[in-house]
Amino acid sequence: MRRLPPFPALRSFESAARQLSFTRAAEELCVTPSAVSHQVRLLEEWVGAPLFDRAARKVSLTQRGRELYAASSKCLDDLGVAFRVAEHRRTRNANSRLKVCSEDAFAELWLARRLNEFSEAHPDVAIEIHWANTAEDYKKARADVVFHYGRVDRLPYHPISQWRYLEFAVCSPQLPTRSRPLVRVEDLRRHRLLHERGTEPWMQWLAWAGLKDIGWADQGPIFSSAVSCHGAAVAGHGVAQSDELISGDLLLCGRLIKPLGESRESDHTLTLLCRRDALEDLAAAAFIAWVRPAIDAHTAATRSLRKQSPYRARRSSRA
Repeated sequence: MRRLPPFPALRSFESAARQLSFTRAAEELCVTPSAVSHQVRLLEEWVGAPLFDRAARKVSLTQRGRELYAASSKCLDDLGVAFRVAEHRRTRNANSRLKVCSEDAFAELWLARRLNEFSEAHPDVAIEIHWANTAEDYKKARADVVFHYGRVDRLPYHPISQWRYLEFAVCSPQLPTRSRPLVRVEDLRRHRLLHERGTEPWMQWLAWAGLKDIGWADQGPIFSSAVSCHGAAVAGHGVAQSDELISGDLLLCGRLIKPLGESRESDHTLTLLCRRDALEDLAAAAFIAWVRPAIDAHTAATRSLRKQSPYRARRSSRA
């Protein structure tokens, strides 16, 4: 038999830990702050260790608290999805489709490669994929589920999960040569840089990497989509900037390499969101329950790409 703490105590702790505020947790749970504090203390007694540091002006999590929050948050997320599916078995209209919005790169280079897995598991759910990246785009597409890069606090959607990623240089394995090597950041001067929607991302990355005099870097072609930019990189036309979410499959199969060790944490995150009135929809819940572990599995498989070292697949195969 599982030894589990009282659910109200766990729920109060998760809310307070997520928001680092007993007051905001109380508002979320429709109870008083003292009730939240009481439930947290019950959980601390059950665990046998303090979960919050209350000495500072603002509460903060202890090491034990951080560990418990990571586990309890995922558990409650999974439980919420499971109950929504179990309690709201509503069939969608036969002509209705689950509308998913994403930037072109994630849709084409990650989602499209795996969507058949979801379709085989849920043949009754029809999906419509839209390339979009703004609130206006999502509204126009009437999106049920959204993958958004950047801030989400002003979007009229409920955040489900969030992933951070690193940005690094990628190119074809055939691009570096003995006469034009690519082993140091300075070697990028010898190669054409491929830009996606503008030159600013490369300029920021080069400045972060410590290069001076980077005026030369904006001479390469600018592509209107990440898909075209990565296609040019695979074809050996230059060096693109990418990350483990977008180019992970191409790197693992050997069609691209990560020639430099420098990897910069992106200023943005990828967030999975759901329209609030679709949270209890069977199709949306099923898609979310599938895609979250799929992305987690991908980030685990591409962990080697996050190391501050070059990466080249041991064996090349067609993606």
